[in-house]
Amino acid sequence: MAQKGDKKVDGAQKGKDDFSFDDIPVLGAGKSKQDFSFDDLDSAPHKNVKRKGAEKDSRDSSVEMLEKMLLEGVSSSSDKERSSDPNSPHSVPRENWDSYFKQGKSRKTLLIASAGLGAVLLLSILGLFIFLSVLSPSSEGKKQETAPPPKETKSPEAATEKTGSDSAKAEEPKADPDEIFHRQFEKANQLIEDKKYSEALPLFEELTSKNAQVPGLRISLAKVLYSLGKKDAALAALQEQKKIFGSDPATLSLMIEVLDSDAKTAESEPFAIELIEKFPDFAPGHPVLAQHMLAANKPQIALEFFRKSQKQDLSLKQILAYGGLCEKNDPKEAISLYQYGGKKFQSLEAFKKTLRLLQKPEERKGLIEDAIVCLNNEAAKTSLRIMLAEIILKSGKKEDAVPIIEALDSGSIAPEASLDYLRLLCQAGLSEKLKKEASAMIQKGSGDFSKMKELMAELDSNGLSEIKTQAFDELCQSKKDAVSEYLYGLCIRESPVSRDYFESTVRKKPIFPEAWEELGDSCARQRDWNAAVNAYRKSLQISDSRELRKKLASAEIYSSGSEDGIRTYHSYLLDKKVSKSQIALELLPLWQTAGSKQMADKCLKEIQEDPALKGKYRELQIKNKMIFGGISDDDFSEGLQGEIRDHYQIYLLAQGREKELLSMLTPPKRFPEFWKVFVCWKLGAHGWRETAETLAANSAKSGNKLVSAIASMWLDKVTPDDLRAIANRIPYEDEALFFFMIGMKYMKDGNPSKARVCFYTALKHKNSPLRDVIMRYSGLGYQEK
Repeated sequence: MAQKGDKKVDGAQKGKDDFSFDDIPVLGAGKSKQDFSFDDLDSAPHKNVKRKGAEKDSRDSSVEMLEKMLLEGVSSSSDKERSSDPNSPHSVPRENWDSYFKQGKSRKTLLIASAGLGAVLLLSILGLFIFLSVLSPSSEGKKQETAPPPKETKSPEAATEKTGSDSAKAEEPKADPDEIFHRQFEKANQLIEDKKYSEALPLFEELTSKNAQVPGLRISLAKVLYSLGKKDAALAALQEQKKIFGSDPATLSLMIEVLDSDAKTAESEPFAIELIEKFPDFAPGHPVLAQHMLAANKPQIALEFFRKSQKQDLSLKQILAYGGLCEKNDPKEAISLYQYGGKKFQSLEAFKKTLRLLQKPEERKGLIEDAIVCLNNEAAKTSLRIMLAEIILKSGKKEDAVPIIEALDSGSIAPEASLDYLRLLCQAGLSEKLKKEASAMIQKGSGDFSKMKELMAELDSNGLSEIKTQAFDELCQSKKDAVSEYLYGLCIRESPVSRDYFESTVRKKPIFPEAWEELGDSCARQRDWNAAVNAYRKSLQISDSRELRKKLASAEIYSSGSEDGIRTYHSYLLDKKVSKSQIALELLPLWQTAGSKQMADKCLKEIQEDPALKGKYRELQIKNKMIFGGISDDDFSEGLQGEIRDHYQIYLLAQGREKELLSMLTPPKRFPEFWKVFVCWKLGAHGWRETAETLAANSAKSGNKLVSAIASMWLDKVTPDDLRAIANRIPYEDEALFFFMIGMKYMKDGNPSKARVCFYTALKHKNSPLRDVIMRYSGLGYQEK
């Protein structure tokens, strides 16, 4: 610090007696512990005053602080510098002050000190006033003077949102990329668990594109794609996974599963081998390998892999496959698997498979009752109740089954069970309820084509054809589509009108082999053989079948006498690896119809060489002789078993040996015999009517409509004209017998002209075994062959 004599004021040198601010003493400077500094403000009273408090409290606190400062003395930040100077008055102790003032400086110094103290006091008051004015404004005007400029007005929600977002930006640290990845990955996996594959797919696609080097992502992506049916994309993801990261068991297992689902077992085979060789202990791969081996027609190996698997790790599909492999050799294990699958997956199919393996009615009943309790789906429970009622009904306890049936809610019956329900009503004899429910249930179950046909047969067998026809007519009128027209055509198939419905069906749905075949049958009933041939060929172009090829061969013979169809059918049977004797059995009636004795004899020779067909050969040989000639009594010398008895009776009639025919003893199971009743009717023998009644009833019961209709005509229940009107319902091979009998009725009724027409129609069938009988009884002349 400069000496006093060196200080300048306004550029002039001062003397030792000149004034300097350094000469101003500070009161209380001697009290070192009480010296004031700005650090002391930390504990000052104003430090704890709340800014939102009252104005009065703020002022009182400030005044108290000021008074304390005045009493204790105020020193500046330079006090320490000044106190360190030995010539400074601040370094003089309090007890030396009196001597200090006595040295001639007391008056002058006192005046200067008083003036300085007043100035300090004035400045302190002014500073306090400004401080309090800022801290507690006294008027609204002051508030407006210090207020910030107006801002754009926003809604409270927007303000809150902005504040929240701004604070989030200011306070939240930048998110860790790894944390973001794991959060998205967990979310995507949760969507897979919830089976929300469409929502999971974009997440996995994004994760895979941004994190190409994470091994498991492509496997998860492939699982999602596979679940959505995008198998090619799933396979591409797995191939990329394998290319980048190499083989791992999860990738190989999923590749096998995806390929096998498209029946590409040859393509999946290398991956299956790799999985077995490299990862033999990979447990999740065992069920996949089992299904692969099953698809590859290796059931025993499939069973071994299933046995290595944990039951709780199997899907429903795998459990059903596993159970199917156990059914033959270990039915108890199959039942256990099916029951487990039914309970775990709420599977009605699994319970049905269990039911099929149980033999005892009580076991079946108990299983269904347990399943009804186990399942949550009401439609499934109703299906089980239908099955329960059917089991009880078959056990002969109709009185127990009917209450269960009547309690069923038809509204809760699933489409796949609707036709079973109608069959149950049919079997229980609840015709009124059936009539009421038939139309709605058939509408509901119309998608099950095979069950529809089964229901039709059930209704026919129970004499409910009228209900059947009405219900399917309503279905046809409602839908007017190809299938409904086809089904209605089946209901009226014996009517010529059915042809119209089948023709409409194939126009609407050309790829419908069953409809083309029915159209061919309808044309055949109308003896329109050219149209029948065309329809059968159309059906064969869509779906090949053995029976249909046989129909086509017959139609071609009747249409043009062509043998090409027979030869084509022969080649077809050879391609199917059918044995020679069985081929001969199939072709013999066709060659007989075509009138080829040479080919018929050749077939008989093939049949004769098969020891298993020794008995059948004799029947066929006798019939062949009756068609082509050469039959004699010696052919019947070895007995009259089976059809040989019928052939013998026809042979006797052709010989005019009616008495021998009537004298034959009739076995109880064959009573009454058709040809004996015919002779008795023709002769008007005593008791023929009662016998004819029995024949008509038995034939109707057994389904022989032709014999039933003929017996009814003999009894005058129908006229010969009525029968001629339904000639198209008679199979063509039975037409000779049909028109022969109608001709005989006309002759007996005294109408020879109509009789002659019928006889000639019957004789069109040149290769019928009845030809000689017709010739003898028609009066058209008998010719020896």
